[in-house]
Amino acid sequence: MIEPEKNVRVQLLIRAVLVRVGRRRLVICKPDYRRFGHIALDVLYALEAARDESASLLLVRPPRVVAEGLFHMVADGVRVRTVPRSLAPLSMALWTITRRLPPPRSVRDGRLHARLRRWNRLRRRIDAFTGKHDWARRWRTPLRRGGKRLLRVDGAKKPANLYLRRRLIRVAQPARLAPPFERRCAAFFAQAGIGPDAAVVSIHARGWGFHPDTSVRMRHEIRNSDITTYFPAVDHLVARGYWVVRLGDPSMEPVTRPGVVDLAPLRPETPGLDIFALTRSEFLLGSQSGPAEVALLTGTPRVIVNATDVVENWPIRPTDILLLKHVYDEEEGRTLSLDELLRPELRDPMRGLKGSPRYHFVDNTSDEILAAVQEMLDLLHKGTPETDDQRAYRDRATAAAAALPRLRCGADEGYLGDGRIARVAFGSPVGRRTSPAARRGRARSGP
Repeated sequence: MIEPEKNVRVQLLIRAVLVRVGRRRLVICKPDYRRFGHIALDVLYALEAARDESASLLLVRPPRVVAEGLFHMVADGVRVRTVPRSLAPLSMALWTITRRLPPPRSVRDGRLHARLRRWNRLRRRIDAFTGKHDWARRWRTPLRRGGKRLLRVDGAKKPANLYLRRRLIRVAQPARLAPPFERRCAAFFAQAGIGPDAAVVSIHARGWGFHPDTSVRMRHEIRNSDITTYFPAVDHLVARGYWVVRLGDPSMEPVTRPGVVDLAPLRPETPGLDIFALTRSEFLLGSQSGPAEVALLTGTPRVIVNATDVVENWPIRPTDILLLKHVYDEEEGRTLSLDELLRPELRDPMRGLKGSPRYHFVDNTSDEILAAVQEMLDLLHKGTPETDDQRAYRDRATAAAAALPRLRCGADEGYLGDGRIARVAFGSPVGRRTSPAARRGRARSGP
């Protein structure tokens, strides 16, 4: 008999449910199959839930997915099973059934009895006060309707679901590809010249082509970045003996450069290559896009550059570094400071950073990206501690996030993250008083 568990049903993500099949406990998860990063986070949350509940994990695979490899992940301490593609319709039916199962009978009876006890207790008190015993039958429906209207007038809203569960994934629990996928990807790497002991760094710059819908592309245009601004950092890594693996999709411009293996044109042909690259990488040099979230699943340290939101993109783990895009204020003719980016009014959807024509996002320069990469190398190899400026700014960002209304990617019960803002963000004078056009021209020209 399949029965939903009563103690963790509310705690699990919307796309996962904990059930009992006989004596065995099973977490059933149906990830958001349309988006690369969303799949990774759903799988990561389900793995954490299964690990905490000592349960197995069953991934429900829809007939069509954007990342086949993410449905074939393994992790220590969790037994993971994925329904084969041939049984995808059956797995979807199983997901629908488990999601619609009512709570166990004991839970339903307990809720009913609790409501009856509260109602009878209230009615006895009113009866004793008024001396009348028929008011409940006449006034029950009007009181219920008035209560609903009162709640609507007060603006009571159901809290938004927290998309980024920062506390849950604070400690890295790396997942990896299943052995059959891992062997195929390792063979491809060997053919490209990347041996099993080679040092690897993955890079990703979000481009235009992933969303075919023009309206969606325009809405997310500010998250895009230029891959050519990564090239000085790439050359620095190659000079130090690293292989650089470029992630992406076939719509991106190919990258042909010494020491670089471009996986973007090969993504549909060899499932799991990008995930395998992240598991092999010392860190990811990425942007505000799906691979940055997949790196959370694989436990890969991250340098996220060209980020557009200091709160929603704040790095969670101690080995993560964040570098924000510059925000140019057209009315005042200057670039906003890091502390000004924490002002709550700048989050307004119409008059804030992303809605008003007053503000323009300007990409990080090649020098800034190179400095962030050098800081990551120092952090991983030398354990470089945070500066006082970095530590103080994290405290200010955490306080600002905790004061905001609940965001899907905001603070998680007052916790924002253990990562740091890049040192170059505090002291770089580049572009502080220049216009976006001048900054873009400087970025294209390179160092």
